[in-house]
Amino acid sequence: MPIKRWIQLASLVLLLIIPTYAAQAKQPVAPPTYEEVVGTVWIWKENGIKVQAYNGLPIEKGDEVKTDQTSSITLSWHTTADKITVTQQAWLKVEALNKQKGATLTLYSGETFTSINPEAKRKFIINTPTNQYVSKGTNFLITVSPLTGANSLSVLSGIVEMNSLMTVGGTRNTISPAQTIYVVPGSKPIQTPVQELYTDLSPTIFRAIEEQTSRIVSENERLIEQDVITASREEHMRWALLQAMTNYEQTYDWKSNLVSAETRKLLGNPKQVQYTEQELQALKNQQAMQALLAQRLKDQQTQAANNRELRELEAERLKQFVQQRALEQKALEEQQTQLKNQYLNQLSESDRARLQAQQQQREKLLQEQWQKLKEYDKPLPDIPVIDPTPPTPSEPSEDEQILNAELYELQVQVNQSLQEALHYTEETKLAVEQILAMPQQNLQQKQSKKEALFHALNMMYLDESKARVPSDLTKYTTATRQRVEEALQLPEQTSEEKAQKGYALTQAIDQLVTVDQGLQHILQQVPSDLTIYTLSTRQLLEEALELPEQTNAEKASKIIKIQEALQQLVKIVDDDIQVALDDAKSQIPTDLSMYTETAQQGIDTALAMPEETNDEKQAKTAAILAAIANLA
Repeated sequence: MPIKRWIQLASLVLLLIIPTYAAQAKQPVAPPTYEEVVGTVWIWKENGIKVQAYNGLPIEKGDEVKTDQTSSITLSWHTTADKITVTQQAWLKVEALNKQKGATLTLYSGETFTSINPEAKRKFIINTPTNQYVSKGTNFLITVSPLTGANSLSVLSGIVEMNSLMTVGGTRNTISPAQTIYVVPGSKPIQTPVQELYTDLSPTIFRAIEEQTSRIVSENERLIEQDVITASREEHMRWALLQAMTNYEQTYDWKSNLVSAETRKLLGNPKQVQYTEQELQALKNQQAMQALLAQRLKDQQTQAANNRELRELEAERLKQFVQQRALEQKALEEQQTQLKNQYLNQLSESDRARLQAQQQQREKLLQEQWQKLKEYDKPLPDIPVIDPTPPTPSEPSEDEQILNAELYELQVQVNQSLQEALHYTEETKLAVEQILAMPQQNLQQKQSKKEALFHALNMMYLDESKARVPSDLTKYTTATRQRVEEALQLPEQTSEEKAQKGYALTQAIDQLVTVDQGLQHILQQVPSDLTIYTLSTRQLLEEALELPEQTNAEKASKIIKIQEALQQLVKIVDDDIQVALDDAKSQIPTDLSMYTETAQQGIDTALAMPEETNDEKQAKTAAILAAIANLA
């Protein structure tokens, strides 16, 4: 085929493709939000502010989601119907967000169920401390043990790519539906078929899986058509889902049918798939992995007990050391007393008498000082009795461990912010340095320092927001400028007020619109056809459009006038105009001979006026009424 013909065909293909992509690009993309909040869930923002989650709260880059034993939450992408369900006692961080391409997250501990719409063609990446999971249009379950760091991935539909982060160059595995892979740090991954899909499913995960059952089955059927998986694998997945839902009913509520009839009808009643020898061996490996995890947990508990014994031995050794030092001190005092007596015995009577007189003089001075001290009303403080037995060291509680971790993260964040930013005031820098120097020896001091660090972050956040305020606000529209000015007037005495003021300033600055942009935007709102509005309201708009726009002040004033005129526009109705014209004609006297010739000519001239358009009808109505008023 000639090259010229190839170029013509390529151009034709591009002309067909480009409008399609352009139409897709124009579709609005709704921002992702937190939904289905159960219990109390805290979100640590990237700027250090701690926010309690609520339905509809926007998801932002840097968010850290932490749930407790009674809470759960769902990250929802409304435009593409993508969802990530986070269960109890989980820790998840949003690393990156992209409106068109997906998201990158890190799961440090806990359990998540991810459901991604395959039609949206968006890529989601979920990292764990040891692995990276990449998916496009899948439903899968990830768990990360906070104790051992072990990962498990169960794929319900679609394909998930797993990349190891612990080896140089990474190790890549492709996990298909009805498969589970276990990864323990330091061990080779074990891939097994799903025998019984998590018999201990939490209510949150169960509901999320049941909600996506239709998508799971349809996605697997699509993969069967593409020869990606076999029909037996899909049948096996259906059996596992049905088993999981039956186990859930038996575990949580045996009095009512919790699985919807639609789900059971969709799944049907598949027969259990017989395992091959390879699959049976994989199941044995799975049991061996579970035994390994149990043994590791047991070893950690044994190690903790051994550590306690070592600490008790160290405490006993310290006690014996203190007792030995006390005995040595007593022997030294007895030796000094003996040497003193030997020295006194060697002296003459006169020297001994002189030493005794000096001793009596010192005792007299001490007695006088003691009497002076007694004259004060304040009692002398009791001398504390020091117990020579050292305290037995104890492990910090779970709350204290969490507090220590939060303190560490806050101090790192404050230090980084203090070093990177250049626009903090000297007052803020001095206050932050004093807060960083606060002691943290006990729980009370740690809690106080934690609150002070939040206050420091709020101070720095407020300084950053103030530094972003433009020096010249006159080039912005009145409405957006007023929002900034109102935010600057907010109080900033307490830590909460500083955070609120910084947030208000940030929002107001991000919404600033220059007068040129505002004028262009308001002009785009002016209707192209003004004849459908009444003359009085249309004239107000036309007068506003004729106002000058040389300076920023003139542009801002013109925007306000145009906006007010647009709000006052009143549409006219054709029937009403015709009724008004007919009514004006009906008011003309039938006998005009009694009026002057000039008055009659005015009526004739008005009646001769055209009446095709709405403007012509309105003008003719006004002329007839004026001519009737001039009849004499």
